[in-house]
Amino acid sequence: MCLNNEVIQKCNNGTYEISVLIMKNSAFPEPPVKLESAVRQGVKIVNRHLKDYGINATVNASFIRTEDAFYKSNDCRSSTCEGLDLLRRIFNKKEVGCVLMGPSCTYSTFQMYLDANFTYPMISAGSFGLSCDFKENLTRLMSPARKLTHFLVDFWKINNLSFKTSPWTTAYVFKNNNESEDCLWYLNALEAGVSYFSQELSFKEVLRGKAEFQKILMDQDRKSNGMKT
Repeated sequence: MCLNNEVIQKCNNGTYEISVLIMKNSAFPEPPVKLESAVRQGVKIVNRHLKDYGINATVNASFIRTEDAFYKSNDCRSSTCEGLDLLRRIFNKKEVGCVLMGPSCTYSTFQMYLDANFTYPMISAGSFGLSCDFKENLTRLMSPARKLTHFLVDFWKINNLSFKTSPWTTAYVFKNNNESEDCLWYLNALEAGVSYFSQELSFKEVLRGKAEFQKILMDQDRKSNGMKT
């Protein structure tokens, strides 16, 4: 699907529109009505600031909603298909705002870039996974997994704190298979052999489930006291 030559962006004559994707599959539990309310309130604040600074411009928001009853879950499991369905709706309508807001799920954001030849600016309050790194037109409002891995590597190397006087080179990563969307992708990044975190350590082991975690916790010969859960 190629949107670039077919869809007109609605940003001209001092009026700038944000197209907000309202999806049933989301990285967060808040219902769509609350998300819409937050966006409308944010637009009001932006327009008030523009007026206060004497800038002759207006920002508004339009909402593109999922209408298909096929999507029953409210997590990210079927977000890939739902995201592409919303892009198809934009394609059929032949117009879109200056920027897209959403989706928050890593699966759908990645698939939009992979399958849609996507060049429109996108703002996401999620899309934490490594697969969404270095996308030219994607702005992520919350810390992605890559930033967490860099922070942990820097912290592991610190040796001049009152509670940490030597660098660490080993770690255990605990995964319990019931993580939230953000924690899932953070832990996946720590587990990935190609990640910066993995490359900087001399030893790393992933513990899957409470039984493995408890076993290592009680092991006097464990290889690391650094655990990331």
